[in-house]
Formats: sequence, structure tokens, C-alpha cells
Amino acid sequence: MKQLYIFPMIMLILIIYTYQESQQYLHPDNMISFLNIGQGDASLIMSDRGDRILIDCGPNETIVDRLESKLGFWSQRLDILIITHGDKDHYGGCESVIQRY
Repeated sequence: MKQLYIFPMIMLILIIYTYQESQQYLHPDNMISFLNIGQGDASLIMSDRGDRILIDCGPNETIVDRLESKLGFWSQRLDILIITHGDKDHYGGCESVIQRY
């Protein structure tokens, strides 16, 4: 009979532990923005620690305007730039981003 209660107790402990550990990543200052750059993809991730990660740059220099609207005109940096694959709608604006940031 004791064995019937052991498994649910272990599961409950694991669920509580997992929840508590995941809370450190669910900070309200973490933000993901999917930037509207027309035909193409670009996503900006900003963490509560100040990290700025750009995933893809879209097809042209439109990305710079969108980044300025999110980061501010005076912003000078991106920490990481990730290009997911070699289609132009994912890397076309990278030259403009690299020149600006």
C-alpha cells in the first residue's frame, strides 16, 4: 500500500522542483520581438541581463529601421547575430546590420 503513494509523491516533488528552477528564466524583462520587415524573417531577443540577439536580417536594409524602433536610435550594439540558413530573405539585410551595429 505504501508503494501506491511513493510514485505520486516523487512526481509531485519533481514537478515543484522543475517549476521553481524554471522561474529564473521567466523574467518579465525578457522580450522576443518578431520584426515586420515585409517578405522575410527577423526576430530580436532581449534578456533581462541586457543581451541582444538578432535571428535573421530579412531581405534588405529595412531591418535597421525596425531595430532602431526597438533598441533606440543611439543603440550601438547587438551581442549575437544568427543566420538560420542561406536564403536571401534571411540574410539580405545583414550587411546593413553589421555596418550599423
